[in-house]
Amino acid sequence: MSELVTGKGLFARVFDAGALPSESQFNKLNGSCVLTPHIGEFERPFGRIFSSLEDAARSVAKERDATMALKSAQTAVASPEGEICINKHTSPYLAKAGTGDVLAGIITSPLAQAIPPFEA
Repeated sequence: MSELVTGKGLFARVFDAGALPSESQFNKLNGSCVLTPHIGEFERPFGRIFSSLEDAARSVAKERDATMALKSAQTAVASPEGEICINKHTSPYLAKAGTGDVLAGIITSPLAQAIPPFEA
């Protein structure tokens, strides 16, 4: 988990893999948080995906008041307000251990520059 103070005084936090909050910690999320799980990591705290990747990302983002970047063959990025962006330009090379850590770092950099979580 990476943590930064945003211009609004909230802590911007990026959660990946084992750092994803447990259900009892969901109340500590806010609009400055970004969750970046792949499907297997997503299903542990949020349950199995029975809808589309986009619907699952949008639903959790709204329910938990956090930006969700749900990674799969495509990546669905959803804001708590319901915005959605699908990255269809993927590579099988990104399915290697450690690439989620790199993504978390890439997201953290714009957050440190006060760019909103969905845009980061």
